[in-house]
Amino acid sequence: MQEKNPELEAKAQVVHELGVQIGEKVAKSETLGAEGKVDESLAVLAEVETLKTKKKDAEDDYRNSVPFNAQQQQQLRACEVCGAFLSLYDNDRRLADHFGGKLHMGYVTIRERIKLLEVMQFYGQCLHGLPYSSKLS
Repeated sequence: MQEKNPELEAKAQVVHELGVQIGEKVAKSETLGAEGKVDESLAVLAEVETLKTKKKDAEDDYRNSVPFNAQQQQQLRACEVCGAFLSLYDNDRRLADHFGGKLHMGYVTIRERIKLLEVMQFYGQCLHGLPYSSKLS
């Protein structure tokens, strides 16, 4: 069993976070383009190019820090929204497909709806003079 190196974990987390940001921005750019907001879409794509450069540098730094035998194992991270496993080395198109996919977007919708219901419950209870409970019942 291999010990976890905090420095390597931090570098892997940076690569993962950059990949997530790229995927989200590509999906956002596609949405803006579909809505006819071409200038905004191009601006988001320019941000994506900057993030891709940062991600490549972070991947190189990570690969240079990892011992050879550990490089052979695939590095996976769980998506913070839907729980799907994403590889640290997924290409940007695959990440964009994930973040624009039905399952991921469904979880986003569910989480937004839960927040809305909690707010509605809070205001409903305030209007009726009832104590607020954060549990949905």
